[in-house]
Amino acid sequence: MENLLDELIAIESRAELWQPEVQGSKLWPAIRAGLLSTRIMNKMGWKTIPIAKSSRRNQIKLWRPHLRTLSWMVQHNSQNRYSAFFMTYGLDRFSYYFYERLTQPLIMESSWNGQINAPLWQSSNQVLLEDTFKVWSQLRYRHFPLSATELNAINEFAHQVSIAYEIPDQVAGIANRVKAYLRRMSIMRPVVERIVRQMDSKFALIHMASYMGMLAPMVKLLHEHGITIAEPQHGIATEFHYAYNLPEICVSDPHHVCRQYLPDVFLTHGDYWGSRLRTPSRIVVTGFPRLSEQIENNAGKIEANPKQILIISQFIVIKQLIEITDHLARRFPDHRIIFKLHPLDTTLEPVWASLEQYPNVEIKGLYNIHELIAQSAVIVGYNSTVLWEVLAFPGKRCFFLKSNEIPDSLGQSFSTPGELIDFILNPSSGYASMQAADIWADNWQQRVDNFLKNHVQQLKNRP
Repeated sequence: MENLLDELIAIESRAELWQPEVQGSKLWPAIRAGLLSTRIMNKMGWKTIPIAKSSRRNQIKLWRPHLRTLSWMVQHNSQNRYSAFFMTYGLDRFSYYFYERLTQPLIMESSWNGQINAPLWQSSNQVLLEDTFKVWSQLRYRHFPLSATELNAINEFAHQVSIAYEIPDQVAGIANRVKAYLRRMSIMRPVVERIVRQMDSKFALIHMASYMGMLAPMVKLLHEHGITIAEPQHGIATEFHYAYNLPEICVSDPHHVCRQYLPDVFLTHGDYWGSRLRTPSRIVVTGFPRLSEQIENNAGKIEANPKQILIISQFIVIKQLIEITDHLARRFPDHRIIFKLHPLDTTLEPVWASLEQYPNVEIKGLYNIHELIAQSAVIVGYNSTVLWEVLAFPGKRCFFLKSNEIPDSLGQSFSTPGELIDFILNPSSGYASMQAADIWADNWQQRVDNFLKNHVQQLKNRP
């Protein structure tokens, strides 16, 4: 897939897609990640699964944070002060270890279709629900005013992209996405101005900021106020990832316009990750707090079951992984097989329901993945970061669907369920040659504190 991504980025450069703008905003950030990921999925033959209707209804469960956010929006004269600003999808796993060190951060959290459950801060007045701004934008700016000149510029851009990537049927969709992005830019401008006015620092942490899209307006607007933006690594970040690899000019030119829409700093788990990226963001290694803490807390407390197999689902290949689980369940009836859903899987139609027929298969949703790794002798996946996290648990056997994105040093690749079964039956296969120290930096607490001290006035004392 490396050549495919390079080809897509080369098209991006040749077509000069970073040039068109409307209302002072570049248009390409609105669609870059979505378009490149869709093109890759189509080329690879991956299929998407519809979002479950229940996931859309889950927004009703969030009525309290919706009301709290609406209340914040109308309290224009609030005297509250904030040490920093965080915008996140799932604060507990990636951003919490930065958030916990600050005295009074303001958090804007987005749910995965109502799936995020954050009891530690859900009732806090320091937490805003990003979904509220999304709904407010749709309602208030349903007929977003655009001049004839602006509409022509948007349509010309949509045609330019469709020609460059040979997707003539996508013109209307591209134009609509751009309009939503400009609408978002307009409604978030006063929100950002208020946030900045109440901040005691010039620091914000935005989860997945490199993806741009509907996060790009927040990044650009915060940058206009001189705010430094950091993004914590949340998953795989290698030369194969479209969000962390941009045209060479974006990296070499310190004044390139792309920097307005991207984080200033990318916080990685270790040197391994940053060395593989082509991004203008400065790389800072902080380690992986969540993983390190889990290892420390559970060392020697969880005994592995030699007959437990953990399947790491991933929505882009979930049907293949379901088929693999079906074969394993029938071949190893005396094994406990865990089918661990990806967080995004939990918002989809339950295509995995067929696995419920097997008494030896358990389906896990939002569950502690590190606990499951510790319990299991065999781990099976595709290209999840979890395959690298397995390295932190000595003695595990790791198997993964053949992919250019996963190095053979992580374990054993396979192509078919039958081949996987043969490898599992061979007790010497599946062991990694790569070492955890190559991937995960140590001393995460000191690294996190050293980074934050450069951007905020005061840190909480550690317990």
